[in-house]
Amino acid sequence: MARLGDWLVTLQRWAFGLCALLLVLAALYVSLGRELVPWVADYRAALEEHARQALGLPLRIGNLEGRWERFSPLIYAHDVEIGEGDERVRLERILVVPDIWGSLLERQPRLASLTLQGLSLTLHQDGDGAWRLEGIPKLGQGDWPLDPNRALAQLGRIARLSLLDSRLSIELPDTEPFSLTGINLSLQSGSRQRLDGRFSLPDGQPLAFSLRTRLDGEDWRRSAVELYASLPQSDWAAWLPAGLTRDWHLRELRAGGELWLRLERARLQHGVLRLHAPRIAGAYAGRPEVALADLSLTAYIDEGRDGLRALVDSLAVSLGETRWGEVRLSLREQRDAESGSRWRLSADRLHLTPLLPVVRAL
Repeated sequence: MARLGDWLVTLQRWAFGLCALLLVLAALYVSLGRELVPWVADYRAALEEHARQALGLPLRIGNLEGRWERFSPLIYAHDVEIGEGDERVRLERILVVPDIWGSLLERQPRLASLTLQGLSLTLHQDGDGAWRLEGIPKLGQGDWPLDPNRALAQLGRIARLSLLDSRLSIELPDTEPFSLTGINLSLQSGSRQRLDGRFSLPDGQPLAFSLRTRLDGEDWRRSAVELYASLPQSDWAAWLPAGLTRDWHLRELRAGGELWLRLERARLQHGVLRLHAPRIAGAYAGRPEVALADLSLTAYIDEGRDGLRALVDSLAVSLGETRWGEVRLSLREQRDAESGSRWRLSADRLHLTPLLPVVRAL
């Protein structure tokens, strides 16, 4: 018993000594960090040159600032310009938080977080329907083909990537330009990835979404994706591209709801849509206008053994003074090796008389 007591006393002394040593090392690490990090402002020119060589583009940093918070250094770059001419990108601020211990363990630079603030982009659609994103310069000389697998590997070196207080202007043919403002995006990397986003529509209503993925590093097409989106009660008619509505001329499309989707290997596995549209007014080609009010539905879709199955539940709509619904529609796919896919539609409590004005308009 005496030897056991001596052994416990010795172990306790070693434990206290080790804790004291760790505290001293931590205090030394923080003290050195607080003293050295502000010196990063003196290396602005060297950092600009290194970034130019890495990106193959001109880069200018208006002001470089270093701070220390808890156990991490913080590097702020203010008034950053990348590129030149019309393709020049301006950022109000870039915040870089290095992952010191992760970089030492991986033996390559890693970032705990990278935050971009104040980015302005323009999405333009020409008369042929082709889209072009303006405001991001080409990296290097010539065209830069995007390799999704390589891009995912590069993103894996950043634990958290954020975009704050940004703006996207959208220009469509024969339509007044509009903008999405207050764009805030946050991407978390790891074995599972999560992208959270929120921005304001042109009418000021907020739209939020959350995207969760389990990416396959060898082939991104084998990844699993889960999406949730909350859509506000806005009038979407003026923001839809003409190529999407085609011969439909929508004067008003006030609707909102929620959407859930799950995809695996680029195939839809499950989806839920809850929609409420207070008013929809439009005409097909040159036919008379049709107006719908208080349209509501809940739609489900999933993939079974025989194919896709879709269910539209609680479908109801008002046509003038007449209320139509609630109706349930079921659509089922039956796959056959010989005849291919066949679809079967069934309905419950379906009365077509109130829908005759809509049928005539089509």
